[in-house]
Amino acid sequence: MPAETFSLWAAGCAHVGTEKRFGRESLAEAIRQSEHGGAEGGPAFHWDIMLHLGDLSGNQGSPDAEEGAEVVRQFGAAQAHRREHFYNLAGNHDATFYTEPTQWWFRK
Repeated sequence: MPAETFSLWAAGCAHVGTEKRFGRESLAEAIRQSEHGGAEGGPAFHWDIMLHLGDLSGNQGSPDAEEGAEVVRQFGAAQAHRREHFYNLAGNHDATFYTEPTQWWFRK
């Protein structure tokens, strides 16, 4: 790919906590597959920035700190990219309840 090409990888709905309950590391798997290819033969692909379009959390209520720690841990799967290469938008599952401080989980 030419050096002047900027590649954006858009993804969303990792639902980390929900998927973890079923033994799947949804965010980490996607990162590994993008950098190294998939276990079923899918190729790795070049990207400069990953934009996650929301729903890192899989909770039906407000996300909790335990799920947040798991999200951070799964971002650690990246080997060819640093955390600064990932940008996140809050999705409806990432939102806080109206009685809580606005987006405390997502900001943390």
